Amino acid sequence: MSIYKLSNLLLSHIITEIEDNVDIICLLLTCKKLYNNSSLKRSIQFKGIEVIDKYRAERSFKFIKTVNRFKLNSFKDILVNSATNQHIIVPDQFVHNDYPKWIQDHIYEENMVDKSNIKTAFVCPHTSLKSLTLKTLSISDLGSMQLNQLVSLTELTFHHKVTNLGSGLFPNSLTSLTITLIEIPPRDTFNSLKCLVKLEINMENEDVGEQQQQQQFIDLYNLPNLKTFKFIEYQIQRIDFIEIRLPPSLKILHLLADYLQIPSQCSTPMLERLYVNQCLLINGKFNLMSSPSIKKLSISKCNQIIPAAIIIPSSVEKLTIKKVGDQQIFGQVVLPPALTHLSINGINCESVQPLPESLVKLKQTINESPVSLPQHLEKLVIKIKATNKLDSDNKNVLVLERQMLLGGIITQRKSITNQEKYDPIYLYLDGRSSKFHWSFNV
Repeated sequence: MSIYKLSNLLLSHIITEIEDNVDIICLLLTCKKLYNNSSLKRSIQFKGIEVIDKYRAERSFKFIKTVNRFKLNSFKDILVNSATNQHIIVPDQFVHNDYPKWIQDHIYEENMVDKSNIKTAFVCPHTSLKSLTLKTLSISDLGSMQLNQLVSLTELTFHHKVTNLGSGLFPNSLTSLTITLIEIPPRDTFNSLKCLVKLEINMENEDVGEQQQQQQFIDLYNLPNLKTFKFIEYQIQRIDFIEIRLPPSLKILHLLADYLQIPSQCSTPMLERLYVNQCLLINGKFNLMSSPSIKKLSISKCNQIIPAAIIIPSSVEKLTIKKVGDQQIFGQVVLPPALTHLSINGINCESVQPLPESLVKLKQTINESPVSLPQHLEKLVIKIKATNKLDSDNKNVLVLERQMLLGGIITQRKSITNQEKYDPIYLYLDGRSSKFHWSFNV
């Protein structure tokens, strides 16, 4: 069956799986039925469109540039749908002029008639609030914040340091929690969060002296719904290791710290993605054999030879090695037979041989060409395509930046001196207005 005969519901599901915004636009440009399907456009969204920058806890200046420079008017419905009800901001007299009229009704609380579908609010927390992002310049005392009164809250993000954690201080309704700590919390801090699906803990500037006298634990074992756990530690020197008990329900795990240990009895049979520092594997602090279902493995801070004792599970299909320094590290590595994607990052990387024949994508920095490549290899280097041809004679070209959706459709001009060639197209930046302009003239 042709894709053009599918229902809008099926088309919407297909487009939802497309990660690249340029690919979404190109698909809708393939025929008039898709191009003129307003109902379909209103049911889909572009990826990465956010009114509020969650990481900086402020208005997204990328979004401001996108809506002010968006020229693909036929796809404006998709952009509006991408912003509507995802975030809501309370404007003041200084921000009105930053957004064009056509988007204001969809992002300003004062302009919205129906506020029932708002999923994420940036200000004014209340008991029906679903999502809350907090950022201050000082360290917050969690015990004094009374967040457990937000009984409907499902997503909580701190963009600043928090202290004095303890059991019962978070709403039990939470499904996602991102927090930055300066100390290891009490062992039972997260035990009541039975609905938690995603947990991210960032450790910064911890005063480890006081806590070295007691054993440090983070107990997550009794969280039956936890699927994603991230633990990231920034430049902290320890004497002892933090022990983390993991639940068997995990599917995605980030252990980006040097002073952790996972008890051997904590197996993660459902784990599909693992991001881990090399030293945890070499020192036996995490056993890869406890996770027989890993599909994607990323090993960071690789500065030692990977010993033969570290066996990469045969289930791994995508492997990323992030190397630091000049040390040769691959002498004893045996790549899994079903590996399809291999990425090796680092300035000085040696060639890995032999490569499995199953490999279809290889990204690597090497000093000399490999002796041989798998016969099924499809991509040796990754290139970002900035242009997409829209017709058979290459007259119309879609030029679109992938993240901010800046650009448009350009009709090329035949050269006066040679009708078989097109004149070059120049992109100018106006220093006074900070706007881009296209021109056929230098």
